[in-house]
Amino acid sequence: IILGKNFWNRSDLPNTPKNAVAVHYVEGIAQNSRSDLFWYHHRHIDPSKILVFFDNINAESRPHIIKAIRMLESQKIKWVSLNNGRIQGKPLPYWKKDRKRKPLSKLFNSTKHPRETSMQKWILRESKALLSEADYWISFYSFFNIKVHMETEEGTTRGVCQRIALDHIGGVHVGKQRSENLGWKQGLLGYHPHHVFFLWGNRSIDDLENCHNGIKNIIISGYPFDYLFNNTESSDQWKTYLTDNSATYIIALFDEVFYEPIQNTRKIAHSLTNNSESEYRIPMVCGIIHDIPYSKTMLSEFYKAFLNLVIDNPDIGIIIKSKKSTILPRLDELHCTLKQALATRRCIVVDNPQKQLPVYASNASDISIGIGISTAITETIISGGVGLHYDCTSMTSHPFHQFGHNQIVFNDLRELLEAVKNHKNHIPETENDFDFTTLPNRFDPFRDGQSCHRIERYISDLLESFEHGRKQHDAINEANSRYSDLWGHDKVLVQNP
Repeated sequence: IILGKNFWNRSDLPNTPKNAVAVHYVEGIAQNSRSDLFWYHHRHIDPSKILVFFDNINAESRPHIIKAIRMLESQKIKWVSLNNGRIQGKPLPYWKKDRKRKPLSKLFNSTKHPRETSMQKWILRESKALLSEADYWISFYSFFNIKVHMETEEGTTRGVCQRIALDHIGGVHVGKQRSENLGWKQGLLGYHPHHVFFLWGNRSIDDLENCHNGIKNIIISGYPFDYLFNNTESSDQWKTYLTDNSATYIIALFDEVFYEPIQNTRKIAHSLTNNSESEYRIPMVCGIIHDIPYSKTMLSEFYKAFLNLVIDNPDIGIIIKSKKSTILPRLDELHCTLKQALATRRCIVVDNPQKQLPVYASNASDISIGIGISTAITETIISGGVGLHYDCTSMTSHPFHQFGHNQIVFNDLRELLEAVKNHKNHIPETENDFDFTTLPNRFDPFRDGQSCHRIERYISDLLESFEHGRKQHDAINEANSRYSDLWGHDKVLVQNP
């Protein structure tokens, strides 16, 4: 990557005007895939009011971050690093907290806290650490005049501390629904610690309410990346390739990260660090280890069934859009079958899958199948496609089983394959068959490609209220009121936290 002569020719931190927006760099800022700036389309907000912060700069992420910075600067969007370091020999504009500023830690009197048992000592130690983290964000928000924080990251104590810090300075923590699974009766306490949360549609309201996150303002905005649905370049290429090789019925397949038992304690210790590959790392929610529900065997059986369909049927093609590029190579027992399917030229494995939306694969397909209660399948349905969930873990308490068992969600692979064959062969429906036309409205009542603009307008309304001197509660109420006037009173739900 060749940088311009004046790239990062600065020693000072960026100056942001009052009432700015902080954006955490998590998914990237590419214009044709998932982006942390998905909501910003230059309609309502001055770019100088946006500050993107980077906090995970390493050898692997550096090339992507360099490209992101170039794009940000071309749009006059400001950025800062929370880590000290250098890229291409140039020092990063690096923000460091003022150590003397500890408004919350100073209020905490640790001498009054019991410390007789190991549990009490742990609570005291963690309390001090969390207060210190909240002080860090109070200092960050104050230094850069931040009033709104747009956050993509989920399930961290850092998010809880950010919300506490914004309560302290009178700002607003904003999040959005990222996946189909919002916890539904799992009680993911603190997983979404936001003041305002943008939800795709009404179907997820109950799920969110059951998770005890204290979100008071739920805004129905539609699917946030629907503006990319009309990007058909990849879809057209894949479909042309498969049809040119005699495929008349195309299936899109979506997988999930799977769990492999770790054999020794050294690997377990390594898996708990942020240095290991995410597939091997034991996931943690607010410090509590939880299991990945999918096994290597589940994914291997799923893929083998559909690869054999391709091998045995010369009119069937498949597009495999994996969640991560490292998943398929780890399915050792699949290699021979996959090689045979690829040799038919009716099987595509999507390159760099993290940068491709699932809808690009489903748009080229007649039907889409996803492992588990699949977010990719929900995206497919919102875009107007036909999609089925393969719930191999048999989570039959999920709402989908209540209204679509063995119709949109299957926990038996043989019945799923039978349903796919019936769809392919256009077997007439019975009066008991599921009406797929009712599904899209459950997930997204808009489906107009304008979700990002609704969210940008809402954030703009928040900033405008802050400009007029409104306090946190009043700013949110005014933004809610304007949103309901534009999109309907049923699109804003104010909950008791």
